[in-house]
Amino acid sequence: MNIIRVKKETNYTVLDNTFIQDTTLSWKEKGLMCYLLSLPDDWKINVKDLHNRSANGRDATATIINKLIEHGYIKRTQARDGGKFGGYDYTVHELPYTGNPYTDTPDTDKPYTDNQNLPSTNVPSTDELSTNHNNNSEPPKPKKPVKHKYGEYNHVLLTDDQLSKLQLDYPNWEFMIKNLDEYIEMKGAKYKNHYLTMKTWERKNKKKEKPLSAIEKVRQQTSQEETDNFFNNGGNMIETDGEVVG
Repeated sequence: MNIIRVKKETNYTVLDNTFIQDTTLSWKEKGLMCYLLSLPDDWKINVKDLHNRSANGRDATATIINKLIEHGYIKRTQARDGGKFGGYDYTVHELPYTGNPYTDTPDTDKPYTDNQNLPSTNVPSTDELSTNHNNNSEPPKPKKPVKHKYGEYNHVLLTDDQLSKLQLDYPNWEFMIKNLDEYIEMKGAKYKNHYLTMKTWERKNKKKEKPLSAIEKVRQQTSQEETDNFFNNGGNMIETDGEVVG
């Protein structure tokens, strides 16, 4: 294999090789890490913005971010604005941070090499193998995605995937979380799936919005034009022969 390199004087990024050689990450996850680490240190990460900057779909982008969160390369924290829910902050770690929730942490001591230790070829004899064919042990069940608490009162429970989809699908996602959080606080209501509950509420709200008729649109437009003329004329309206002029 031949690699053609360029002399780096401007427009380049220096990266630690740990995450690049981390075999627990996919190529897409490594690619996103490279992109994020090429940005300024004070760059504000926005999930929807990342989706718009690549050929990956909405759900694929959310999945990549959540995988990097699981492996400890991205940390998502709930921001507060005067004690109230203020969105989320994302911090990118070039090396996995110590609070990594992912149990199979990548090996950061040595980079990947071709000289890997081969597995042992010492196969136990047939006398040592169990002959009990009535083993009723079941395979371990897959772990359920962890749900995190959101909202001022921490009543809204969402997985990382659900939160990412909510952010991508609804510009008013923060209001949706706030609305459900306050409703549960006041009413003590219980819902099995908070993500679906918020989607259902939003869909019902859209149906209640009655579309304007053609006449109503003209009236609304005319009213807006009169308001604009009023302020453009310095707010002076003069009544002359039953007519109002600026």
